[in-house]
Amino acid sequence: MIRRPSGKTALALLACLTLMSLAEIGRADEDAKKKSCQALQPAGPGNATISIATGSPTGLYQYTAERIKFLMEEADESAPRLEVLHTGGSGDNVDKLLAGEVEMAIVQSDILFGRLEEIESCGRADGEIFAIASLFPEYTQIMVAHDSDVENVIQLAGRRLFLGSIGSGTEVNAKMVLGLAGIDVDGYEVDNDGLDFERVNPDLNSTEAMELLCRGPAAEEGGTDGASPAIDAVFRVTGSIFPKLDRWQDCLKLVSLDTELISAILGEYPYYGLTRVQVGDQEVDMLYTRAVLVARGLDSKLRDEQITALTALIVEKLPAAFQKGKRNQNAVLFRGAKTVAGLPIDFHPEARKHYEHEDVNLLKSNRWKWMITALLLWVTIAAIKMHTGSRTQHE
Repeated sequence: MIRRPSGKTALALLACLTLMSLAEIGRADEDAKKKSCQALQPAGPGNATISIATGSPTGLYQYTAERIKFLMEEADESAPRLEVLHTGGSGDNVDKLLAGEVEMAIVQSDILFGRLEEIESCGRADGEIFAIASLFPEYTQIMVAHDSDVENVIQLAGRRLFLGSIGSGTEVNAKMVLGLAGIDVDGYEVDNDGLDFERVNPDLNSTEAMELLCRGPAAEEGGTDGASPAIDAVFRVTGSIFPKLDRWQDCLKLVSLDTELISAILGEYPYYGLTRVQVGDQEVDMLYTRAVLVARGLDSKLRDEQITALTALIVEKLPAAFQKGKRNQNAVLFRGAKTVAGLPIDFHPEARKHYEHEDVNLLKSNRWKWMITALLLWVTIAAIKMHTGSRTQHE
């Protein structure tokens, strides 16, 4: 005869089964949590890899990334291995970040500014890319042969120009300058009868282009390889002004931007700065932007503490390591407040914490501030131009 359990016994059994089920669920949740946490940990020395997008193998982005890699390995042998990738430049680097192909990149601030507007127009979420540090200024330089008759940008119409690689920051800067000067940047491949130009092989690097520029027409008539085209001007964007002057000063000179073109550029593109430099016996007005180290915000392999450590390394040790190298092209890294100035994108939260802890004057980056600054610069230039014109009339 089977006896049915009493009500109290049934309740006790039910309670026991419930507790056992809850305990099992708890163990499953704990196991899942452990697996999740383990997935966030580096795979171990030599296994974990963080990638950074740079640019040309011989460029300053590449060199800077190599210095960062050296410092990371020196500081912590168990840190993730940094893989330095050669790319097509700033535009390509932003694409790779958004596609999740790399964790970090070095990007021109003006290219980043333009791409952010594209991202927002496509409805992409905020926080996909964060700034870690502003690294160094990048000057837009236009070089011609020392005996060239070119004195201003508009005279580049119909000439053979080197604009850097396809999709690079140099190309974007060059087309912007040419376009605002009134030179057609769309029809250059077809016709050279109007205000347009002929583009020279974009697979060259800037040093090769400068060498061809120095060789002049002889490059077409034979030179060293006979197949190389002559070049009338080279656009170059980098952190040093006219590098290795002793090598180039006898055959190259810089083209200065005139006041009207500067006003047009700063009025249209608020992320540029203006500087006047003395190069040999030349006084040259040129634009500059900033090279920025950025990191992917969403689904990144980089953990918060790694961003904190990386920011500290860049601020405290990168300037000295950068200057010790032989390939820094005489560029100088930003220090102090300049490390956080003039950026069109928010800082990574962990980088921000580091700067605030170090009492760096960290202002929220925003495009309105850039636009107001550009407007003030434009008004100043216009006032100087009006004053100069008035003085000329009186004379």
